[in-house]
Amino acid sequence: MESFIFSINAILPIFLIMLLGYFIKRVGIVDKNFFNLATKFCFKIVIPIMLFNNIINNNLLDVVQPKLVIVALASILVFCLLLQIGGLLFIKDPATRGTFIHVCYRGNFLFFGIPILESICGDQGVAIASMIIAFVVPLYNILGVLVLTLNRRHDGDCTDNLGKKMKTALYNIITNPIIIGIFAGFVFYLCKIPLPGVFAKSISSVAAIGTPLALMIVGASIDFKTNKNKLPISILATSIKTVIYPIAVMIIGYLVGIRGINMAVLMVVCGTPSATTTYIMAHQMNSDYELASQIILLTNSICAVTICIGIFFLRAKGFI
Repeated sequence: MESFIFSINAILPIFLIMLLGYFIKRVGIVDKNFFNLATKFCFKIVIPIMLFNNIINNNLLDVVQPKLVIVALASILVFCLLLQIGGLLFIKDPATRGTFIHVCYRGNFLFFGIPILESICGDQGVAIASMIIAFVVPLYNILGVLVLTLNRRHDGDCTDNLGKKMKTALYNIITNPIIIGIFAGFVFYLCKIPLPGVFAKSISSVAAIGTPLALMIVGASIDFKTNKNKLPISILATSIKTVIYPIAVMIIGYLVGIRGINMAVLMVVCGTPSATTTYIMAHQMNSDYELASQIILLTNSICAVTICIGIFFLRAKGFI
């Protein structure tokens, strides 16, 4: 019973804040443009500062987890490869295949996963997540370009070659505010650079708005319109993303000795809803953006249950 109450207390506030974001957009208190600007502000300013703040205020020996990084990266690579093979065998339309692969492996770890880890693991969980993000986000971006470029409709809208797209992806990784914030955090920590009290307090204050703002943005992005023709493949992708993939990776993680908070981080890396970035990239790279939108909706809806069950299991088994 204690584990059940813990899981509900951890997940319910997160979804209530998401519901608030959906509600204030739905009733017109703020419009779509506000949330577009809020997303940019959160991505470029608030979350980098939040990750920086968590790194400099935690013990680096507790944050750096090589085994966790290896399992997370290897699982993404292997899973993406398996999806590509399965997609070639069973999904004829290349645009649909590319989107299907992309939404199945790429989770909303930044806007959805970090709030969950903060709720169940505290600052240490966020600090470990910061370390994971430094490796996972670049891999997400590189694989996203590869998958959508190799699986696309060949028409005039997609003239850029793979090499050019990869260069753009690498540039975006280097200039990514999240990566810069994480790197700065490690530099300040390792070099023992002190922050004056006024700056430390200001950074902490900005970092505090990161979680609720990110969750409201996720809630505002939900659109309950569905395409019945795409429903079967959307349900399949949702099942893979929210159930099959996280369970498989958690089993592998357990077998190689991952325990405690690290297991929670691994669950969140693999089990979060499909990232809204998958819709944006599908739209820009002539892939099936309607399918991406529907899967994002379904995975966000079902994660209220699957993440709660995952937290209950981890709590019952003593991992958190």
